[in-house]
Amino acid sequence: MRPIIKVNFSTIYLDREWVLVLNPNDELRRLDGQDLDAVPSLLVRLVVTADDAEAVIDRVREVLRAVVPMSAEQLDREAEHPAVLPPWFVDRCAPEMTPVEAANWLAWWRGLDPEGQAGAEEEKGWTLPDWLYWMRPDERQWYWWSLSVKSERSATLAVAVPGLPVPLGALRWLLKVAGAHSVDQVAIEPQ
Repeated sequence: MRPIIKVNFSTIYLDREWVLVLNPNDELRRLDGQDLDAVPSLLVRLVVTADDAEAVIDRVREVLRAVVPMSAEQLDREAEHPAVLPPWFVDRCAPEMTPVEAANWLAWWRGLDPEGQAGAEEEKGWTLPDWLYWMRPDERQWYWWSLSVKSERSATLAVAVPGLPVPLGALRWLLKVAGAHSVDQVAIEPQ
């Protein structure tokens, strides 16, 4: 028999496996550093380095507090007409490319070696609609779990994930545009 947990969580069944997914209210509580009684099945830890790690985390929290409670439809509206997201974040998003610009960029990108392709992807940045797509409740597969500020320049962020591999590109990019110099995955911890 599959377990059913009804307090503060949604349960998603994946064949024989089950994972807990934080609901928006609980994730907002986690963003504010509040504990929950439950334990995630898997944590991924990211080390964030920056000139001011706390300032980076404050900016990330500001953005996540805006998008976490949004439905897919609200996120789509925000992508078209940003009204809730902080202006500093919207300004850091890459502009939309025209079809010709996108074709030219792709042709150039295909001529790079794999390392060059990865660097070009990171430099290109995310458009607001692309980033918000990966924040949709049906697409996002990571949930803020905990934060430990190690020093003025370093913090470790733990995110709960349902399994591996997990797409963390939107989170990594958010950390970078918030001011992180680097974001390194350091641990995957089954609970």
